[in-house]
Amino acid sequence: MAESSTPADSARHLWLARAHEQDRARFTSVQREIASVVSLRNEVDELERAAEPARALFGEKRFAGLRSLDGDGIHRRFQSLASALDAAKESGQPAMVRLLWDSVKSRRFERLAEAAGELPPLAELLGISPPDSQPGAHNLELWKDFQGELADRLDWAARVRAYGHGLDRLRSARPLEHLAFELTRIAEESAHNSLELWQCWLRLWPAAGIRSNASS
Repeated sequence: MAESSTPADSARHLWLARAHEQDRARFTSVQREIASVVSLRNEVDELERAAEPARALFGEKRFAGLRSLDGDGIHRRFQSLASALDAAKESGQPAMVRLLWDSVKSRRFERLAEAAGELPPLAELLGISPPDSQPGAHNLELWKDFQGELADRLDWAARVRAYGHGLDRLRSARPLEHLAFELTRIAEESAHNSLELWQCWLRLWPAAGIRSNASS
């Protein structure tokens, strides 16, 4: 057998050894991708369960639209309303502000009216209606109630958006069926290469043993 080995056998052995390592790396990579997709599927299932009550709350059409809602823009508008409502209340203000309240309340109610004016489109998206009258000293509590309802709807909307984003990520991932097929194909290729690598090593091993004995 030692006499039958050639330089081409050595080169073939090296190529097969590299191919074997590449197969192992590809197999491990696909295994990790499968684990990642399974984990993502579980995550999306949890997000769907958390968001499902919002389907009845918003209705099917609004529920679908909320998945692509501009969360940052909505949060800014909500915070503007919350800040303007807090600033428009005389109670709880610093003593100096209360002393000057008559001179500052007009401007603060103007800011509150500006913040409220940006809300109708948002309220429509969330399926609620703001108070009929502009905010003023006489109906601040009514607007505070609306703010609370808005906050609750925004919390549900955030769950819907999280579910939508997770679903988009899952849809962009490779299907598990394709990954399982690739894993099987890599395993078959690796088995074939391993057998050929073993047979090639058997042809080279006696010659390697002779060279080792000669050098010793």
